[in-house]
Amino acid sequence: MPVEYSEVMAIRQHGEKPEKTLRDACALTVASVQSRTKESYQYNMNKMLGLTNFFHGHCSLDPDRPLSPWTGGDVDHLRMARRAEGMTANTTRVELRFLKRVNNFCKKKNKVNPDLDTEFDRGLVKCQVFSETKENAIPQFPNAKASEGNAAYQKAADLFDYLKK
Repeated sequence: MPVEYSEVMAIRQHGEKPEKTLRDACALTVASVQSRTKESYQYNMNKMLGLTNFFHGHCSLDPDRPLSPWTGGDVDHLRMARRAEGMTANTTRVELRFLKRVNNFCKKKNKVNPDLDTEFDRGLVKCQVFSETKENAIPQFPNAKASEGNAAYQKAADLFDYLKK
């Protein structure tokens, strides 16, 4: 209790926040959640810090490094290493979201980099390519409704024609 009290007093009186290592910050974040989220966070922590034998040989972060000197360059290094390992954008994004969660969770009571930039890659984007016949059939419905005098359908048909060009 006296250690916690002195930390709180240092924050209140001097504006000094204590340093947290990445391992301690991740452990606090994992302990703050429950059930399936906890399992997912624990997995991400083990993977990012290389805490289990399964993840040795992969890019792992230094668990004893403090949170405050983390920069966007460090996050980019992690992202590029995961790409080099063959990880998909979705998998990398999950790890980066966990890292962002750790940073945000520890922001209030510990010294962190408030400008840490965690830009997320886009994962799977669903799209559909239409055949020529399907593309020509799409505007028939709005055109039929527009011929009945409905102005909204006329605008939709005009917009589709504009976007098609």
